[in-house]
Amino acid sequence: MGGSDIEAGLGSNATSQDRFLRARRPTARQVEAVYLVMRLLRRDRPDDASGEEFRCDGCGRDRPRSGSVAYGDLVLCNGCATDYELMRLAEGTRLPVGGSGISGFGG
Repeated sequence: MGGSDIEAGLGSNATSQDRFLRARRPTARQVEAVYLVMRLLRRDRPDDASGEEFRCDGCGRDRPRSGSVAYGDLVLCNGCATDYELMRLAEGTRLPVGGSGISGFGG
C-alpha cells in the first residue's frame, strides 16, 4: 500500500499511531533541505577530491569518499547518508549510531 493509499484509508478509524505517522511525514521543504545539504557535502570537500574510495557501511559498495558522512564509527556514502537522513526526519529519531551499526539501516 503506497503512502497516498494509507492516507486515504485513515478516515475516522485512524489510530493515534496512524495519525502520528501521517503527522511525521517530512514536508517538501524539509526533503529539499536534506538534498541540498547532501549536495553541498559532495562539493565542499576538496580534500576528498582525490578519487579515493571506501566501503560504505550502509550499502556495502565501494563508493567515492567525496560527500561521505561519518556517523560515529560508521561512514555512509552520500546516497545512503541521504536516505538515512530522510528516514530519520520521517521517524523523528535521534542518531541511533553505535559500534554495531545504525539501528534499522543498511546491511
